[in-house]
Amino acid sequence: MNIRNVALVITKSILFIICLIVFLLVLLITIFTAHNQKYETSFQYSLNLKYKNLINTDSPKIIIIGGSASAFSIDSDLISKATGMNVVNLGHHGGFNIKFLTNIAKANINENDIIVLSYEYALYNNMNSFTPDLVTSAIDGNIKLYKYIPKEFVADFISYIPTYVQKKLKTPPTKNQGVYSISSFDEKREYDF
Repeated sequence: MNIRNVALVITKSILFIICLIVFLLVLLITIFTAHNQKYETSFQYSLNLKYKNLINTDSPKIIIIGGSASAFSIDSDLISKATGMNVVNLGHHGGFNIKFLTNIAKANINENDIIVLSYEYALYNNMNSFTPDLVTSAIDGNIKLYKYIPKEFVADFISYIPTYVQKKLKTPPTKNQGVYSISSFDEKREYDF
C-alpha cells in the first residue's frame, strides 16, 4: 500500500466520522424538538413558558427565584400593584436545582431589575441536587434553555439523554391535570389564585 492509498483511506474515514457525527446531531436535535404533548400539559413545562415571560417582560422588573413554594404562594400581580414594577416569578420545582433557575435569571437581568432569592431551606442546603428528568421534560424542545444547565451537572444530563430519547419516543401523550399541571397557572405561568 502506498502513501497515496493510505491518505485516501484516512480521508474517507475522517469524512465518514464527520458525516456520522452530523447525522447523530441532527437525529438528537430532531428528537429533542419533536412535538410531544405529554410534556406540554405538565407542571415542569411551565418553566419553558416562564422563561418566555422573563425575556418578554420589560425592565425594570422584579425576578423571583425559588422552589415550588414560590411558584404556589407568590402573587405577582399584588407585588406589581404595590411596587409599580413588572414581576416575573421563576419559582418552580426544586428538582431542577436552584442554580439552574438562577442561571436563567442571571442571563436575563437588566439595569434596575430587582432579584428576589427565595431559596427554600432544603434547596439552599442541597445545591448539588439535580434531576435531569425534570429538566428535559420542562424545556424539551426549547434548545436555548439547555445552556443554563449548571456545568457540574452537564455529565449527569448527557448520561440521561438515552433514557430521555427512549421515554420521548415510547411514551404516549397524556393529559396532566390538577395542581401539578400547566392548567393551574395563568398566562404568565404563575399559580392562578
